[in-house]
Amino acid sequence: MQRRIVLTGGPCGGKTTCLEALKRALGDRVVLVPEASTMVLESGFSPPAEGSDFGEIELWRREFQDAVLSTQRHLEETWARLARHSGRSLMICDRGFLDGAAYWPGGRNAFLEHFGIELDSVMARYDLVLHLESVAVSRPLLYGRANNGIRYEDVEGARRVESRVIEAWDGHPARIHVPAMDTVEDRVAVLLRELRRSVIDI
Repeated sequence: MQRRIVLTGGPCGGKTTCLEALKRALGDRVVLVPEASTMVLESGFSPPAEGSDFGEIELWRREFQDAVLSTQRHLEETWARLARHSGRSLMICDRGFLDGAAYWPGGRNAFLEHFGIELDSVMARYDLVLHLESVAVSRPLLYGRANNGIRYEDVEGARRVESRVIEAWDGHPARIHVPAMDTVEDRVAVLLRELRRSVIDI
């Protein structure tokens, strides 16, 4: 049985590093679905320049999330087929459908209505949601944008996104909050423990 997991959280939560560590730990049992928003941004879909008016920013957000969701849908379905053909039982997604609601004007309900998505169906799409807390929340002095060329939020913006991501996934029956920790190894140990307990025998 194939299981679909979301790794989510606010900016600078350590998703990329943790995903790489999980891949090493789980080997050929897992496939990783890349982050759609990163792919769209790296393709040249740049955020509005600083000082842009509110209307321009809101228009960009809508167009961007539209591109992200369609890309994510395609990635997840394609990777699911590849996983089935190669006998992989676990698919870990770098963010899920509802992450876009954290950036959508009006929040989750407006996001779902705009894209014609039923909340129950998108919740059922993922067996487990692992939320990595952003360092902007608990260790703001460690927050930065130097290690991610497409990260545009400052520390306050990152905190707002963190809160909105939590709201976006509110109500998922298997959502785990993983706080910021001293080392990546500590965090990965928690993630592996939750995977073992919740969805798979590893």
